[in-house]
Amino acid sequence: MLEFSANLSFLFTERPFLERFGAASSAGFRGVEFLFPLEWPVDELVDRVTHYNLQVTLLNIAPGDWSRGDRGLACLPDRVSEFRKGVEETLKVAQALGCPRLHCVAGVFPRKVPVRHVENCYIDNVLHAAEMCSQAGVELLIEPINTGDLPGYFLDTFDKAMSLMNIMAARGGVQPKLQFDVYHCAKIHGEVPGWIERCGDRIGYYQIAGVPDRHEPDIGLLPLHKVFRAINLLAVDTWIGCEYKPKETTFDGLGWIKRVEQEFAADS
Repeated sequence: MLEFSANLSFLFTERPFLERFGAASSAGFRGVEFLFPLEWPVDELVDRVTHYNLQVTLLNIAPGDWSRGDRGLACLPDRVSEFRKGVEETLKVAQALGCPRLHCVAGVFPRKVPVRHVENCYIDNVLHAAEMCSQAGVELLIEPINTGDLPGYFLDTFDKAMSLMNIMAARGGVQPKLQFDVYHCAKIHGEVPGWIERCGDRIGYYQIAGVPDRHEPDIGLLPLHKVFRAINLLAVDTWIGCEYKPKETTFDGLGWIKRVEQEFAADS
């Protein structure tokens, strides 16, 4: 069974953030994810999640100062201590919310720093975070993101992610899983089902949006039936985060989920 989780940083933005939990519940979502958990008092987040009986499926590790251009800290050699403090702080929120996974936001490639130093910093930070997460019963994820949306982003292809994961595996210890965003894969590589097959059991979570404009998934160029068939071949029960920008209002655009579920059931 494919279960959809509402990304509250993208959906229901017609309402103040803390009201989006109720909106997601009333729309039929049982799971939610959001980008910046440290921006809100944890007791208020726990209250919303508990009141609406929602599962928090994914959170981001503190990405630095987003308003000043930070897009994660994991690849930045001069901010290792800040990154690791962010892991500790975000883990506390994840545990309070019962969230089973965290996304390690890589960051923008720093200028005038040798590639080798940046890669080594990233690998060391990811493995450190994966160990910390494991001790707390949480899984760590890494996600390739297209540089059209995030210029200069360090982890910019699925090839690169797989290569770095191979290096991490050779070092041993707790390993991260892949956060597979269908939208980013399509924007980077132009093809999705084959990449799902290549990444296989390294995938720990999925997200989706329409291509090329990041609206509802059934608006655009994605062959959704092929994408969901590929996902289902790997994981019969899995969460898929809805990280898209509604073309109009969120509620007006939610009909795509029912259509996808009907098509997927018929195709199965």
